Amino acid sequence: SLTQVSKVIVGSPQSTVILTGINDDSDYLLTVNNVFLSSATDVKMRFTEGGSGDSSSNYFTRYYVAYHDSSNGSSITSSSNNIDLSQAIGTTYNNGLAMMCYLYGFQGSRHSTAVFHNSHRNLSLGRFSSIKGGAMLNETGAKDGVYFYCGGGSANFSSGTFVLYRINS
Repeated sequence: SLTQVSKVIVGSPQSTVILTGINDDSDYLLTVNNVFLSSATDVKMRFTEGGSGDSSSNYFTRYYVAYHDSSNGSSITSSSNNIDLSQAIGTTYNNGLAMMCYLYGFQGSRHSTAVFHNSHRNLSLGRFSSIKGGAMLNETGAKDGVYFYCGGGSANFSSGTFVLYRINS
């Protein structure tokens, strides 16, 4: 079963979305849907410590991208200061982002880990994308949530629903 920990519904433009409340070593589920931005750019994520995004260059990410035209791609990122979740999502009805993400090891001595699957329209290439991947923050120490921001320019989140759940055993 799931217990809702935190929820943010974006109803007016904002530059960041923060969900906190991870306070034990349970596994967590993060759902994101109907995310649109004020201008086309990437959506990026960091883990939070004390409610603030951890901007250290200790994120390691690997993902696989499947495109609607049967092509694919992949990416490996080492020593980055964020987890890049998308490829230029946009502002209109068919250019949004939806995602499910499992979060592990946020309160223990292990590394904090995210496993995600998202779908969005890649505006830079004009095609639908489905990304499956994982990321690890190569630090020990308690993290208490997630921090989302737009990757370029002065873009803001125009809409979206972000929900963090604890997975009960």
